[in-house]
Amino acid sequence: FQDVLDRLSLTNAWAAPTDSWGFAMLGIEELVAIGEARVISLDPIPPHVKIRIDQSSLWANLPCVKAGNVRTIPPVWPFGGLAAA
Repeated sequence: FQDVLDRLSLTNAWAAPTDSWGFAMLGIEELVAIGEARVISLDPIPPHVKIRIDQSSLWANLPCVKAGNVRTIPPVWPFGGLAAA
């Protein structure tokens, strides 16, 4: 998705390393560093994970969450192609 961000002149708030596919596994506490940046997650989020997120006071107090900058989008094929863009 970085290519799409670049073409839209949008800065990616996540500057930490990713794997060769562009993924990064991180804990909620690591999202503090991005401040009020927009967070986009991809469905499906497992139900047990969604419950833990919804009940987390740490999550609720993240600047990006407080600012309403968190969205979940439908699943896409993340390895390229028109549908992913």
